[in-house]
Amino acid sequence: MHSMKELQTFFLLASASAFSSCNVPSRTSFSLHATTVKDITVAITDKKSKTWTIDAAHNLKKYGVCTLTSEKETNLISHSSCDAVNQAMTNHLESLHFKIENRGIDPTGMQDGPYRFREVVCRDGCPRFDVPIPWSGSDDDDENTKEIYDIRDFVEDPNGVKVVQEFHQELDEIVQPVVDALWQVDGNEDVNEKDQIDCDDQASGGRATSAGFLMNQKGSTSQKFHRDGPDAGYINAFVPFVNLSPSLGPTCILPKTHMEQDVKYDECDAITPLLEKGQILLFDYRTLHKGLGNSHEDGMSRTLAYVVYTKGSITDVHNFPDALTLEYD
Repeated sequence: MHSMKELQTFFLLASASAFSSCNVPSRTSFSLHATTVKDITVAITDKKSKTWTIDAAHNLKKYGVCTLTSEKETNLISHSSCDAVNQAMTNHLESLHFKIENRGIDPTGMQDGPYRFREVVCRDGCPRFDVPIPWSGSDDDDENTKEIYDIRDFVEDPNGVKVVQEFHQELDEIVQPVVDALWQVDGNEDVNEKDQIDCDDQASGGRATSAGFLMNQKGSTSQKFHRDGPDAGYINAFVPFVNLSPSLGPTCILPKTHMEQDVKYDECDAITPLLEKGQILLFDYRTLHKGLGNSHEDGMSRTLAYVVYTKGSITDVHNFPDALTLEYD
């Protein structure tokens, strides 16, 4: 039988080994109550129920992030819809790259570095592309909620327009009730199902204002942890079009970093939800996150859709500024 001193020595050595691979840049103590992917996940068994929207709003309030899953094999967004949009956006990006190459610019960004056009942005960690597409998921007659540009100004293929519109509508049916629950009742932990039902007759708590697709191709490098913005009132919705794996460059999240501006963190506290095709990742703009590099051995691209929901009439001009267009090439 081991002595108490031997057991203590073994525990200290094992602990040192377990944490040796973690980069601890800012804080000396590791959180023994780190958030797990399971903590932030809400499994939707019945879309008609109001309970899951309250649970999702609670997670966004507490952790700054939430994943939505389904027990059904096809997940929340149908696989057929994901596949159709994935193909349409792959074709669309190829068309944009052709126009960029005609300007004498390396479309991958590997040689000339990042670039920004109205139709496509090459971000840090090339080849990593943001393809903005006007939101087309809800019928709204309010002039304040309409996009400046029509989706047909961005996507030339009529079938591409159709599948994106259908996808946006399918996604909005799931995410809109969550942001309404979050902002109408402010994610109150004590809210119950009756409170949420009473909110149904009130004005919408949030609206989709921006949308697009993030395409992370093989050879991309990991980003640094960052916020998409410093202000409250913005929620990102991500939907992957492929089953994510560590080598495909999934999104890495630092939960609970949305409530403080000068937060100190451990890399060890980060979580990386490996979503399946059609599942949904929601997170607060203020939550620290980063896209990981794509090193997939088969050269697969990781494409995901994003939609930005905002509270009230606020809009994001930092991530979506005016830019030159490729339209006249």
